[in-house]
Amino acid sequence: MGDDLPVVFHAAGRRGERMAVVPASGTAASAVAVRPTGTGSPTDGTIVFSTTSFPPGAYEAVLLDASNTVLSRSPFWLYAAGALTTVATSKPAYAIGEPIEVSWTNAPGMRWDWVAIYSPGESGNSKVAMTRNSGYGGNAHYRLYAYTRTAIEGKTTFNADSFVGYKTWPLQPGTYEIRLLLDDGYRSAATSAPFKVVQP
Repeated sequence: MGDDLPVVFHAAGRRGERMAVVPASGTAASAVAVRPTGTGSPTDGTIVFSTTSFPPGAYEAVLLDASNTVLSRSPFWLYAAGALTTVATSKPAYAIGEPIEVSWTNAPGMRWDWVAIYSPGESGNSKVAMTRNSGYGGNAHYRLYAYTRTAIEGKTTFNADSFVGYKTWPLQPGTYEIRLLLDDGYRSAATSAPFKVVQP
């Protein structure tokens, strides 16, 4: 929030074309800001919006024609400066074999961001970890993992279908934590509170 939002467009170059910012899945009627594409109905250009008055949340930049038909959409998220990435489990304890639901907020949204299960405090400074992300080698020894699929806010469930790391499903009794890591590397953006796996 507060950053300028440059939106690059390629349009048909017809009269009345405009760029707008709408809440996610919104229409022209729900626009929070609208700007014409420019003098002479250009086919290409950049429109800069101020985000100062927009509340945090999911938005789309949309290209509109003269009749308010949406011609193109591009999603983006807006959150407060300094907002921290968070990751959490749905509850503090699970029985052996019970699916583990994980959610996150304010993730960076990079293509290969991922969440993984670890034992608290465990590092495992492997050569792979040290070479993939120099200086962030403490996150190589994960149990199971899943990709966030670029979701800024989202959920996933660890179960028998999850990608395997150093262990297979089901997790054995013990204390664990979830870490959200960046772009197929080992740099951690957030760590959950510990949770337990227990005998049924």
